This record gives sequence, C-alpha cells and structure tokens, in this order.
Amino acid sequence: MKHRGKELAQRAARALDMPPESVGALRVTVTGDWCLRAENHGGLIALSPESVAVRAGRFIIKVGGENLRIGAMSDAELIITGTIRSLEYLP
Repeated sequence: MKHRGKELAQRAARALDMPPESVGALRVTVTGDWCLRAENHGGLIALSPESVAVRAGRFIIKVGGENLRIGAMSDAELIITGTIRSLEYLP
C-alpha cells in the first residue's frame, strides 16, 4: 500500500511538471538566523538548547545554535526557533 501512495505522488508531481524525485524530499527554509522550517521531515531525533537533530530520509539534519526550541511540529512540518548558527547534513 505504501508503494502505491509513493507511485501516485510521483505521477502527480510529473503532472505538475515537478521532478518525481522531489516528492517527499526534505525542504528546509531558513529565515534570518532565528527560524528554520523543515517540510517533509522524518521526525525529531534529539533536542537541546544548543542542538536539534531531525531525520531526513537516509540523512540527519543537525541544527546548531543558542536557545533553540520547537516553535511548532506536525507530521509534515517542523519549525525551530532561536539563534541558528549552523546547519549540517549528516549521513
């Protein structure tokens, strides 16, 4: 069933002239040094005031900074606020 959902999403992407591999891919938007929005994340791995780790498919996204906290979180979106100093993609 999961395979059918992915196939349907890829067909929809092609119909919208989007690359099929972009379906379900993590999308990160950083606003200034104070807000990060991650769409299509795979869940929160670790959280501290200095570091947040987020699952992104086969990778992990590590956000470093000060006073980091979760502004909002849903299955589709994660918002991290605070002073963002670094962003790393880890295997």
